[in-house]
Amino acid sequence: MKEGFYENGKFYPACDYKKIKKSQIVAANGLKFWVEEEGKGRPLFVLHGGPGGSHLYFHPGLSPLAKHCRIIYYDMRGQYMSSAPKNKAHYGLLYDADDLEGLRKALKIKKFDLLGHSYGGMVALAYALKYPHNLNHLVFCSTPIAWTEHDRDMFCGKNASCVKWEQKWAAAKTPKEKTGLYHEMSYQNTPDKMTKKYNKLSRAAYYTKRYARSMPAYENDKTEPDWCRLKKIKVPMLALFGKNDWNVRPDNAIKLTRNLENMRLMIIPGAKHDLFSDKPQKFAAIIKRFLAE
Repeated sequence: MKEGFYENGKFYPACDYKKIKKSQIVAANGLKFWVEEEGKGRPLFVLHGGPGGSHLYFHPGLSPLAKHCRIIYYDMRGQYMSSAPKNKAHYGLLYDADDLEGLRKALKIKKFDLLGHSYGGMVALAYALKYPHNLNHLVFCSTPIAWTEHDRDMFCGKNASCVKWEQKWAAAKTPKEKTGLYHEMSYQNTPDKMTKKYNKLSRAAYYTKRYARSMPAYENDKTEPDWCRLKKIKVPMLALFGKNDWNVRPDNAIKLTRNLENMRLMIIPGAKHDLFSDKPQKFAAIIKRFLAE
C-alpha cells in the first residue's frame, strides 16, 4: 500500500524518490518525524525552507552530494508526513531547532554537518547557538542572513525583473500560471522533469490543513534569528547565494561576516533560490570541498 495521508478526500503521497536509501518514522520530542537517508559516510542533516512545506524539493538536486556523505532529510514538526503537536502554539524557530537535537539523539549521531536552506538556515543558526558542540560544519544556503522583509521589498522595488514577476503573480489566475511563476522565481533555468515532480509535491504541502494549523504560531513567534551572534559560532561556516536570487541577497551578509575568519561566503552564477537544483554538480563539489576542511 502506498504511504501518505488523506485530507478532504485528497491523497498526499509520501516521497517515492528512488535514490533514497532508507525512509522511516522516527520518534523525537513527543512527535513522529518522517526521515529519509541518501548516501553513505559522514552525516549531513539538511533543513528545508518555509516555515512549512516539506523536504521533497531537495530531490533530485542534492543527489550528487550523496556520493560523498550520508544526507538526512526530514519534514519539520506538523509538516506534510511528520506529526503535529497537540498544542497549536507549539511551533516556531526554537521548537524546530530542538526537534533537530531530538532527532540527532534518536538516530544516535554524535556529531554532524548541518545545511539549512532558506528558513532552514535560520533554524540552523538557532541550533548552532544552542547546541554548538554537536556540529562539525555549518552551511547556510539561500538564507536571509541579516536580510529582512523590508530589505527585500526595497530591493524588489528597484529590480525590474522582480517588479515584472510580482505584477504577473498578482494577475495569475490558474494553478498552471502560478506554478510557472514559482519556477521562474526559484530556478534560473527550466527545471527538468524530476525536479518539477518533487517541487510540485513539496508545494502541495502548503495547501494542507497541517500547514494551515501551524501558521498562526509561526506568525506569532517573536523569536528573531540573532545574526550578530554568528561570531559566537566556532565551527567552519559557509554561506551560499544564487547570483540571480531576488528573494535573498548577500549584501548584508557580506558586511556582517567580512571579519569572521571561520566564515566563507560564495555567490553562485547562473542560479536563483534553489541553487542546488540549478547547479547540482557545482553545488555538490563546493560542499564536498568545504566539508573536507
